[in-house]
Amino acid sequence: MSDLAIFAISTQRMEWLSARQSAIASNIANADTPGYRARDVAPFSSYLDGSQIELTVTSPAHQSTDAGQRFPVQTSDRSGGEVKHSGNTVSLERELIRAGQIQGNHTLAVSIVRSFHQMLASAVRG
Repeated sequence: MSDLAIFAISTQRMEWLSARQSAIASNIANADTPGYRARDVAPFSSYLDGSQIELTVTSPAHQSTDAGQRFPVQTSDRSGGEVKHSGNTVSLERELIRAGQIQGNHTLAVSIVRSFHQMLASAVRG
């Protein structure tokens, strides 16, 4: 079943959500760090266009392809123009909203995979 596109895309989506959640957690942790710039990952749609090169691991000795490498974290210019006197661009309210959106997106992705898996299991039994 792992060869089905919906499972591959869902896996990538969940890895992207994990990388984004890590970036947001880092933003929240550094909310009072002078000069810290809010960070985020590129939108998931940019990874679906086929421009990303993905390594395939066929041996345990190969290089790992964890989410941090596949979805690099970068400084976000979406700060809304709010820069604190210290040069920090983190808005706790905005980061908490993003964290909530990520949780909802993760729940949706898991529900889609679960439903598709149940449909496949029903078709096989049927």
